[in-house]
Order: sequence, then C-alpha cells, then structure tokens
Amino acid sequence: MIVRAACAADADAVCAIANPIIQETLVTFTTELRTPAQVEQEISGRGVAFQVAETENGVVGFATF
Repeated sequence: MIVRAACAADADAVCAIANPIIQETLVTFTTELRTPAQVEQEISGRGVAFQVAETENGVVGFATF
C-alpha cells in the first residue's frame, strides 16, 4: 500500500468510498452525497492535504483536513 496526494483521477474512487458511509451510517456530519466534480474541486483546493491510500486494487481509502 502507498499513501500519496490525491489527484483528480481519484474522484470516482473517493465517491465510491465516501457515499455509502454518508448514506448508510451516522459517522459523519455530511448528509449530502458527493459528486466526482465536487471531490475533484476539493482535491484541487486542498493539494497535499488530501491523501489517498492505494493498493494494487486501486484507491482503498482517503484522508483530508
């Protein structure tokens, strides 16, 4: 596994991870599902403050502040 700065191409994977958590749990204050365009904008705005964890299977997690 590697941890690296996210890029725009990671937006779909981040949505696939985040949206089920938003929709099916209570562990986030976020109530609206994210779109890839929103995530791309967030990645662009946060730079290295938006990280992804990647394995040979693709992006498996993310963190941002």
